[in-house]
Amino acid sequence: KLVLMECGHLFVHSWASTYERLMPATKVITGSAAAMLPRLLGLVKNLAQNRGASERDTVAQRFEYVRRLHDTAREEAQRQAAKAWDQKPISYPRLFGEVWDAIKDHDWVLSQRPIGDWSRRLWDYQKPGQFIGEGKGGGLGYGLAASLGVALAYANTDKFVVNLQPDGDCLYVASGFWTAAHHRLPMLTVMVNNRAYQNSVQHQTRVAANRGRPTDTSGIGCDIREPDVDFAKLAEAQGVWSEGPIEDPADLGPALRRAIGVVRDERRPALVDVVTSRR
Repeated sequence: KLVLMECGHLFVHSWASTYERLMPATKVITGSAAAMLPRLLGLVKNLAQNRGASERDTVAQRFEYVRRLHDTAREEAQRQAAKAWDQKPISYPRLFGEVWDAIKDHDWVLSQRPIGDWSRRLWDYQKPGQFIGEGKGGGLGYGLAASLGVALAYANTDKFVVNLQPDGDCLYVASGFWTAAHHRLPMLTVMVNNRAYQNSVQHQTRVAANRGRPTDTSGIGCDIREPDVDFAKLAEAQGVWSEGPIEDPADLGPALRRAIGVVRDERRPALVDVVTSRR
């Protein structure tokens, strides 16, 4: 049986593809998952305490089994990240690993992440609200706009807002950098710059392969090259502290820490433009 406590179903007002499919559930309760969790945990603990010794052993065994699955998956992700650590262009595992190392001691919240996300493999999500969500329907221009809202909401708190911003998505709303600078929104933007509308490249590659056509032309109309976009200059021209493009993996960690210092100490936006692999 699956019970959902959420508000997502309230947003559906048109064709289902606008908000993607709803999770089929035994029962749907309209409410806040964050408010429900503490009480649910208390009920589960009381239930475990009131059970007999054999049932408590079963609960402990289940916990140990799930813990081993988690630890095994994390170790495998770390091994994969190590293999790609010195890759050029900078690999996604290296990017996410360096960002995690730079923000892990902050009270962070991730406002946006790209397709090909490695944060769930390498980061420790410990509490509700550490990830805001993703745009629905795959539309472009969501990430920076949504991140501005997150940064505004947390502007007067100790939350450290991180926007892992896809490059193609950003080009649809690039004037958002001016908004961030004008309102001095404390937000770190890490430009995940693979110099392509890579999701479209992947779609075209799959369609071409299915139809028996050449796949080496999939980048036509999707590559963002010749010239390459200099996102650091684009953001700096609008008042955002910027550095990059970062192409050497060894330069990534120090650049992130400089940008974090600006966000933390000066309470204004900063951007690091990172040239990455396609995935």
